[in-house]
Amino acid sequence: RDQDDTKTHLAHISAICEMMAVELGFSSLEVEQIKNASLLHDIGKVSIPDHILLKPGKLTPKEYEMMKQHTEYSEKILKGAKSKILETAYKMSVAHHEKWDGTGYPKGLKGEEIPLEARILSVADVFDALCMKRVYKQAWQPQKAYDYMVSKAGIDFDPKVVEVFTKVFPKILKLYETKEEK
Repeated sequence: RDQDDTKTHLAHISAICEMMAVELGFSSLEVEQIKNASLLHDIGKVSIPDHILLKPGKLTPKEYEMMKQHTEYSEKILKGAKSKILETAYKMSVAHHEKWDGTGYPKGLKGEEIPLEARILSVADVFDALCMKRVYKQAWQPQKAYDYMVSKAGIDFDPKVVEVFTKVFPKILKLYETKEEK
C-alpha cells in the first residue's frame, strides 16, 4: 500500500538477506527461511492509516510515532506462529528497527539481545531504503549508501553483520546495476 516500488524493495531485501545468511553460515533451510520471512518484515503496516502510510512528504513527529507502531502490529499478527518461517518473520518484523547501541524501537534492545535474523534484515532494509527513491527523498547511489552503512557499524548495526555485508557487497551491487539498465 505504501509505495509503488514495494515489490522491488522486498525483492532486494530478500536477496540481500539471503546473501548475508549464506555468508554467515546458516544452513540452506535457515537461509530459505530468512530469505522468505524477510518479505513479511513490514506486515504491521497494514494497520497504519492511509493518511500516514501514503503521505507524500515527511511525517510529523506524531505521525512518525504512529508509523513506528507497525512493529507492534507485526508482533500482534505473527506472535504464536507455529511454522518456522513465521517464527522467523516474527523475530525479524518485531526487531528490525532495533539498533546495536540500544537506541532503536520498539523495545530498545541492544547488541545480541536483537535476534540475528533481525540484525541481518536491518542492514538489508536500511541499505535498500537509502537506494530507493521515495516521495520525500531522492535515491542514494549504492556506494554512498554502502559508506553510510559502514559508518554506522557498531552504532546502528551489528559490526559482524556489516562486515558480512561488505563481503557480499559486489553481489549486492549487481541488483542495482540490473535496475539501472532497465
